[in-house]
Amino acid sequence: MDSTLGHIVVEQGLATANEVQECVAASRIKQKQFTANAPTLASLLVENGIVTRKQLERIESKLKTLHQEKQQKILQIPGYRLIERIGAGAMATVYKARQLSLDRAVAIKILPRKYTNNSQFVDRFYAEGRAAAKLNHPHIVQPIDVGQAGDTHYFVMEFIEGRTVFDDITEHGYYKEADALRIIIQIAEALAHAHNAGFIHRDVKPKNIMLTKDNVAKLADMGLARAISNFEAAEAEAGKAYGTPYYISPEQIRG
Repeated sequence: MDSTLGHIVVEQGLATANEVQECVAASRIKQKQFTANAPTLASLLVENGIVTRKQLERIESKLKTLHQEKQQKILQIPGYRLIERIGAGAMATVYKARQLSLDRAVAIKILPRKYTNNSQFVDRFYAEGRAAAKLNHPHIVQPIDVGQAGDTHYFVMEFIEGRTVFDDITEHGYYKEADALRIIIQIAEALAHAHNAGFIHRDVKPKNIMLTKDNVAKLADMGLARAISNFEAAEAEAGKAYGTPYYISPEQIRG
């Protein structure tokens, strides 16, 4: 999006190519320094007085519309209408969509096309759906459907209108003790339910804890979950670390 934004700003005569490149370079430096809330190209263009906020809003609105139209042409999932992209990671992109049969909002996780021919990634994607389907708890994001449409592998789940714990910490810093305890207890109950059903989550972290508008915590992303009874998987994964740095448990990092 930054690349496209830069081209549009130059094409419309709002900035020179050098001005855009300077902003791009400044943004990359901040990102490499792991600076919290590193400035984007858009924010730097406004901050440096190259474009106005109104001009930027018009361009970004157009970009968003073009991106959504492009994605909807690429991704056709029977029974669902994609609305907008709401998240993206190395292993999947998540869209808000509407389930046409029940006229309700859902979230659809889609495996990136670069992994569609990799059996290991495809198997793990479906394993997430199977694991989630065995769990039914008020503090776990509920699965709805999993399948394939053409070259697209998708996993449909409950749509949470809210935010993540990561969003809260990034924006506001530490939680008050009572709020932190409430979230932790709810997620502990979710994990206890998963453990009783024979599953280990293996990727509990702020980005995987959703908070509804009513501040109900819900554990998300069973992408790294493994059945405790799956000894074959345990042997295959021996000596390998699965999880997220800074959040991975000692026994996981030891493999």
